[in-house]
Amino acid sequence: MRTTESDGDGGAKTSQSAKPAENKPDSDQGDSAKKPRHRQHVSDVTGDDGSTAKADAVADTPNTTTDVARTGSRSDAGKQTAKLISNLVNAVAHAPDRKVLVQRTQPTDPVDTVDAIATKAAVVTDDPATPMRPTAIARPIVNAVTNAVTDAAAVKPTQTNIALSTPTLTASTVTASAPQIDVPPAISAIGTAIFGLISFGESVIEGPPKALPGSGVTVKRSTLVIGDQEVPADWYFPQGYDPTSDTPPERIIYLQHGFLARGVFYDYTAFYLAEETNSIVVAPTITSNIFATDGMWLGGDQMHSAAADLFNGDNTALLKSAQEAGYTQDEMPQNVVLVGHSLGGGFVIDTARYMVANHESGASTYYHLAGVLMLDGVSFTDPVPILEGIPSDIPVYNLSATPYFWNLFGTMDNALVEVRGDQFHGAQLLGGLHSDSMIGGNPLIQFGAYLVTGFSLPSNVAGSQVLAAGWINDMFACENDPNCEKTGIYGEPGDVLTIPTSVGPAFGLVQPKPGIFDTFACEVTAVFFGLPGHINFATDVPAAQETGVLQEISA
Repeated sequence: MRTTESDGDGGAKTSQSAKPAENKPDSDQGDSAKKPRHRQHVSDVTGDDGSTAKADAVADTPNTTTDVARTGSRSDAGKQTAKLISNLVNAVAHAPDRKVLVQRTQPTDPVDTVDAIATKAAVVTDDPATPMRPTAIARPIVNAVTNAVTDAAAVKPTQTNIALSTPTLTASTVTASAPQIDVPPAISAIGTAIFGLISFGESVIEGPPKALPGSGVTVKRSTLVIGDQEVPADWYFPQGYDPTSDTPPERIIYLQHGFLARGVFYDYTAFYLAEETNSIVVAPTITSNIFATDGMWLGGDQMHSAAADLFNGDNTALLKSAQEAGYTQDEMPQNVVLVGHSLGGGFVIDTARYMVANHESGASTYYHLAGVLMLDGVSFTDPVPILEGIPSDIPVYNLSATPYFWNLFGTMDNALVEVRGDQFHGAQLLGGLHSDSMIGGNPLIQFGAYLVTGFSLPSNVAGSQVLAAGWINDMFACENDPNCEKTGIYGEPGDVLTIPTSVGPAFGLVQPKPGIFDTFACEVTAVFFGLPGHINFATDVPAAQETGVLQEISA
């Protein structure tokens, strides 16, 4: 930025002393009408005969009377004040023909940092072509002088090709322009191998999917193609469903597991939802490998888009997978509810956003999204813009636990309050824990989940099933009639819901206010997960290497 310094405006001279000029330090006075506005050498200021320096030396002359000394001192003080005001005017009130531009000639010049540019921007107008009005001089003098000194002395004037008429730099724009950091391929390969081993170990002890004996729910496993990935998928067909009937079921629930989990970990949850809502439930197993190429992992945006494409009218992947599991119809149910636990909750809201976009573009004209239910949902990215992409007439609920580490201290609840604070969007179980709704038939897996996330109260486990089934039934029944009679349990902000169960009542809190600690922890968590936002974890890892373990297990 081009800056100017004035060494005075040529004020009136005081009486001269007979003392020589060498008794006075370098003078700051000069003839601004004859000299350009930049820092001048002392020889240019004093002139040929040193008269200006002699005039400035009067205050330091030992033989001067007290009155003269005071007068000289006052004159000096007045000139210094005049200099400050002049410098201030020159710093902040530039002429219309002065171009305040910053152009870069040396990309590696350390002066052109973001902080330096921001400091310069603080002392210029938003529009360099418009002169600053005189009222701008009313800024606090100390701050303005500090800015002027910073520009003149601390910042070397440089030319760059960045015009300061552009919007002021903010943290978001700086973050958006940050370069992508690629993880070394060796690290991606090692990470992929570790996630593969975890998945293999889980598959060894998980066992086949099952339903409670006597429930009448049929469970079968097949594979499902999502994008370019083939993954295991467990299918739960409700009691009373006749595979040979000419009338297919009208409802389908897509159930997505959480981070480092598998679909079979939720087999009792899936069978309960199939039984209580009379819906087909499909529970795919998707890799949690953050190093997966092309974002095709549980938290990847590309995977969410590919999952939404499953519900396009011309996509037959769901139908083929269901038929492999024993489904005999030629069409799938049209009405869909997306359900996801933990990171699967972040998965389903983003998938819903893509489904809405597909429907608006005409790609999806067959399936209808009736609603979205998160089971203590979390997201590794900011959920607010995702939720804003889902129309308000599509219910989005979160059945959450008490804020703590495993639900990122209630981040999803806070996002729902911000986006849908004027409508019901779920409840928080009193004393609830992250695995309340993660119910499976393998006691070893269930014990391990409780050991990690905390041991759930039986009433909260049963209460989560009652609330989830009631809300889903209403999503389906009221899809085309928002004023229909609902059978689920609801409330207003601040209400306490009583959920009757066979093991005693559970209690749900509607929009409870977060405490100071939870709010602080939520903000810290958001910063923590924002740090790797520009890291590319997947580098040169073949797709076959990522999915090979899952394919081997499903076979």
